[in-house]
Amino acid sequence: MEITIRQASRDELTRINELRRQVNDLHVSGRPDIFRPGFCSEMQEHIYDRFDCESCAVIAAFFGETLCGFATVIYMTKPASPYNLERRIYQIEEFGVDRDFRRRGVASKLVSFMKQDAKSKGFDRIELDMWTFNESAYEFYKAVGFTTYRRYMELNVSGYPTRENARRLLYEAELLNPGAWGDHSRVAAGCAEAIAKKCADLDPDKAYVLGLMHDIGRRFGLSYLRHVLDGYEYMLSLGYPDAAKVCLTHSFSVKDINDYVGESDVTACEKDYISSALQKCDYDDYDRLIQLCDAIAMPHGVVSLEERMNDVKSRYGRYPQEKWDQNLLLKTYFEQKAGEPIEVMTRGVSPNSEME
Repeated sequence: MEITIRQASRDELTRINELRRQVNDLHVSGRPDIFRPGFCSEMQEHIYDRFDCESCAVIAAFFGETLCGFATVIYMTKPASPYNLERRIYQIEEFGVDRDFRRRGVASKLVSFMKQDAKSKGFDRIELDMWTFNESAYEFYKAVGFTTYRRYMELNVSGYPTRENARRLLYEAELLNPGAWGDHSRVAAGCAEAIAKKCADLDPDKAYVLGLMHDIGRRFGLSYLRHVLDGYEYMLSLGYPDAAKVCLTHSFSVKDINDYVGESDVTACEKDYISSALQKCDYDDYDRLIQLCDAIAMPHGVVSLEERMNDVKSRYGRYPQEKWDQNLLLKTYFEQKAGEPIEVMTRGVSPNSEME
């Protein structure tokens, strides 16, 4: 079937917004700590602003009669400065192909059209920027001749997401893999915050966020030991090493991977990797706190250590005695540190504590 590319008409912008939403969903999935889920009215209106702007264009791609791809471009002149010469740039702002029409040559045809359009308007270069998580797009852009001439880099200085971003990450993860684990995480976070408030050397916000993130590896689907690895690598990929560490350590109050209660749904190499990373960790009080809070948090609220550990034992048929004893020691440690019983500090914590 024939692929045709042309300037979009105004009545086609509704369909183009459907494609833009696919692109936005991809960005939300890749960097949920940055991009807003959904497709708000401001984003919907943006395409109309670009269509009406004389220095912009909206380009549509058709596979047969179906509008299946688009690009928005900006005709840009960057003035001379003490550092740079004046530059005229044909800037690709947005670019996308319907997921059902990929790998059919639509994207390549779009780029070819823009190359000719840029030449006809007197531009000698096309530029775009992209996010590194989108590896397939990167490979495509390289294949059609784009080269990298500048890099943006980031360094997260806190080691964990903000409170708002942590909530967004958990919300996004629950959309991907709904389940009681989300409310369990909220209860663990509420417990961690409540206990940290009583400990002078702990930051309640950090404790809350680490509690919220400890099971984030479950965003990738139903898993057991794998959620430890998935969460660890996911948090590292977002630049949050402190949160990654808690994803790794929360299931191991005793540093023995064989004490994991649940299925070992990883390869032998992955298990060795988890074990090696675990042995390299120096546990601090945030690791210990999340281990304790994980062990008293149920989806509906807080329970005693014994009730929670017996629940795990009843579901999996075992609970290592050394781990059981270590959890009791963690309870005693934080009670002495805070000067109050755990039951008192966590009274009233629920999955909806922050909304009450």
